[in-house]
Amino acid sequence: MPMPVFACGTNWPMRQEGDIDRFRKPIKQRVDAVITDQVRTKGLQSALLWIGRRVLLNGKVADAVIGTMKTSLQKSRLLQ
Repeated sequence: MPMPVFACGTNWPMRQEGDIDRFRKPIKQRVDAVITDQVRTKGLQSALLWIGRRVLLNGKVADAVIGTMKTSLQKSRLLQ
């Protein structure tokens, strides 16, 4: 059985960077859910953690995950 050939001319599909970047918001939401589930705080600590998650943590973790995905795809020459 012959392997399928994709639009890029190879038997592996290639992706654009925009295809990967569109996952940033869902990853941020997932990171927020994981942090919320794993960390138990009360009162002021809870408020500070909420602010920290919204301002800094979620975006940094999402950017790190997306960067890792892009690096891996670039090494395999699957990112245009």
